[in-house]
Amino acid sequence: ERERERVYVCFCFAARSQRAAQVLHVCAGIESPDGRVRSSVAGVAGCLGQLAVFRPHLPVFADLLLRALQDSSQWVMVEALNSIFDVFAEPDVNEVVVQKRLLETLQALRPVLQEAARSSGRGARASGDAELHGRLDEARINLARFLKYKAKQFA
Repeated sequence: ERERERVYVCFCFAARSQRAAQVLHVCAGIESPDGRVRSSVAGVAGCLGQLAVFRPHLPVFADLLLRALQDSSQWVMVEALNSIFDVFAEPDVNEVVVQKRLLETLQALRPVLQEAARSSGRGARASGDAELHGRLDEARINLARFLKYKAKQFA
């Protein structure tokens, strides 16, 4: 809980001070052993990445979120996907999208996410974790939409 509070404080400071060092400090939390902290960091990266003042640091955010997509926690993966959708949707960031091969990575993630949503649906009934199933299913649908939207931008 303490580490999550630290991430939030760093986020607030980074957003106010607009300092790159604070961005990197927040991003370091992705290495935390606590999945809730890693999920929070992915969400914070999504919030900061949308701020114009942090545009020069989008490659750092892309690296962080791509790493979070490979996390063992499905909660972290879903949060990272949602942040990617928010940060990298508009055409003015397509240079970073291409540089980091973001679309290729997301395309390869589709079957993994599909299976995770399917598996969590079966497990949700048994374990009562319907929230995770809902988030995975939502991410699966939004991923297909995001890829279609970006394909139009590159057409």
